[in-house]
Amino acid sequence: MEFSAYDFIYDGISSEEFCLKIINIGDSTGVQSLNGGSGIELVEDKVRRVPTPYLYGVEKAPVLTFSLTFGVLQREPLDATDRRAISNAFFGKQNYKWLDILQEDLMDVRFRCILSNPRNVFISGAQYAFTCDVICDAPWGWSYNETYSYSLDSGYSEIVFNNTSDDNGYYYPKLRIKPSNVSNDFSIKNVTDGGREFKFSDLHPNGIEEISVDNAKKIITSTNGTNRLINFNNMWLRFRQGENTLQISGFGNLEITCMFPRRVGG
Repeated sequence: MEFSAYDFIYDGISSEEFCLKIINIGDSTGVQSLNGGSGIELVEDKVRRVPTPYLYGVEKAPVLTFSLTFGVLQREPLDATDRRAISNAFFGKQNYKWLDILQEDLMDVRFRCILSNPRNVFISGAQYAFTCDVICDAPWGWSYNETYSYSLDSGYSEIVFNNTSDDNGYYYPKLRIKPSNVSNDFSIKNVTDGGREFKFSDLHPNGIEEISVDNAKKIITSTNGTNRLINFNNMWLRFRQGENTLQISGFGNLEITCMFPRRVGG
């Protein structure tokens, strides 16, 4: 992948701290290809002498990977102290970290990744750059966290939530619910998803408790330590791509937090 930007931030550390710039090393034609995250892999079976295979379905493409080269421009080459400091800052991470490429058309996209397999780049016997493989956690990049807040004062609300994910599968958001002590039940019915209803019953809230729900990981936590899974109907909230009509029953406050998949190519 080639970038028009020069600067990046990885794990909160700016390339500018080391006077590093992104360098594009390739052929002179400017032609490039990229796995943009839209690919799929076919799951199929073939029968002998039958020309048409049987298609069971498809699987998501492998995770997004690309090369990144960065180094010093118009200055002295890197010495041993520079190399050690840069390596400690950007390589050898034990978990995925956020990579931001400071490029205009990527300002709303970031990559959760590990910088792997670093190699030294030498010019005339002196090192001026590093190149590495960027291994992402998904077939795409991600939007920044977007949180939408709703005050539920009437006991019933209907909202239209726009799922702008670039993946055409279901998206499972994170929720934070602060039910008031006016009602014991709280539910969200997604009319667009066939009326699927996410519901808590018999909560007996005290007006202070906050319930957090990670629908993707199927985790529910409460600020007062109560096991709220026993009050839940196990219908985790999910969104279809595009606009979703939600019917919300209950009093209190609701926050919906999303980090949408963002494709960076085809």
